[in-house]
Amino acid sequence: MTTMAIECQGLTKRYGPQPALRDVTLAIPEGRKVAILGPNGAGKTTFISLWLGLLHPTSGTCSIRGQSPDAAIRQGWVGAVLQETVLPILVTASELLTHVGRFYPHRLSADECLALAGIPELASRRVDQLSSGQRRRVAFAMALVGQPRLLFLDEPTESMDLDARDGFWRQVSEWAEEEGRTVCFSTHNLAEAERHADDVAVLHRGTLVAFDTPERLTRGVSVAHMRFTAHGESAAALQDRLGVTIRALANSGRFEAVGEDLDTLLRSVVPDPACSEFDLLQETLEDAFRELVGLREQGGTTA
Repeated sequence: MTTMAIECQGLTKRYGPQPALRDVTLAIPEGRKVAILGPNGAGKTTFISLWLGLLHPTSGTCSIRGQSPDAAIRQGWVGAVLQETVLPILVTASELLTHVGRFYPHRLSADECLALAGIPELASRRVDQLSSGQRRRVAFAMALVGQPRLLFLDEPTESMDLDARDGFWRQVSEWAEEEGRTVCFSTHNLAEAERHADDVAVLHRGTLVAFDTPERLTRGVSVAHMRFTAHGESAAALQDRLGVTIRALANSGRFEAVGEDLDTLLRSVVPDPACSEFDLLQETLEDAFRELVGLREQGGTTA
């Protein structure tokens, strides 16, 4: 029988008359990497705070491996890197991790945590000498001290450069896959979610509007994109003539056509003598996200 890392049933949180999270039901099996997506104010931080026991629901239930969040944390099952993590600055990374480890009965050494986080070279560096991206990596190492089964990451790669992001996700994947651990992370970087998540939960106005794999969400997109060259043309003129949405790209003479489906684009754009050098674009998780949120904005429904 599959063990559930997280189960929510009718989870609702109100701060006033308007719910920040409403009637969310969700089950995440152990061993999955799950991205929590949504525009600002969608309820992502509230969602994660309820999972971490930092908030308590107005109604509904939330459990971690069959236990309440508070009980799961007491047993050392949960690690977290929050968006507003503040580290003491007048200690080295190694000293910080050694101190945090004293709170856990089954702890890793500072050197083990730094190695798992991919930053062993920072052991003797004082925190105030680290860049903001390096501090995020130290916070990740700190979340691993108690050998958790479940890791929550709130905007984990914020302030990291591209190389640091790649290194961070490589370490997260290796850590998670070693013993089938679970990772839940929020991000505004949709390409990052598409690349690293097994499942995606989309929140909008406190409601869970979709929960599925990136591939299935992408296949459900009802828009198509095609890029083409049309020298001497403007986006406005092309849009009027072709009858589909046209966006001008940064490189002169290149445009992107957006339509409900590929057949519409082919019939509208390809026959025009001014258009050439066509490239069909694969739908992305960003397309799916925009469509899901757009449907909600318009009062539509989702599958």
